[in-house]
Amino acid sequence: NEATADKTSVQNGEAVEGLYRPTIVMKKLGPRIIDDLFRAAHAADPDADLIYNEYDVLQGGAKADRMYTIVQGLLQRGVPVHTVGFQGHVLGKEIYPKTEAVRGRIKRSLKRFADLGVKVTLSEI
Repeated sequence: NEATADKTSVQNGEAVEGLYRPTIVMKKLGPRIIDDLFRAAHAADPDADLIYNEYDVLQGGAKADRMYTIVQGLLQRGVPVHTVGFQGHVLGKEIYPKTEAVRGRIKRSLKRFADLGVKVTLSEI
């Protein structure tokens, strides 16, 4: 949950574009821990719907691109990810008066992930 980097991070005074949030888990165990956790969850309950869930990606953008790369990699490695969750923290000021433009961005973002062969869901609405 929420493993995708929010933005470019700074390491040793230089900007570094990373896929993953620089958490202690990522620093100590590396990004393949995500693979291991999804596989362990699937082994524990093969019928569970396993969801990669993230915030601030509903309308696309750079963070959604990073999440797409992560999910695509998980699927290519045979990791059992069944659904991608988009946290729906959308404020009225972000939608109005640009409703149609926002809907278009959301639709394209959801379709892009659905085209990977996973279900998509809106969470935390």
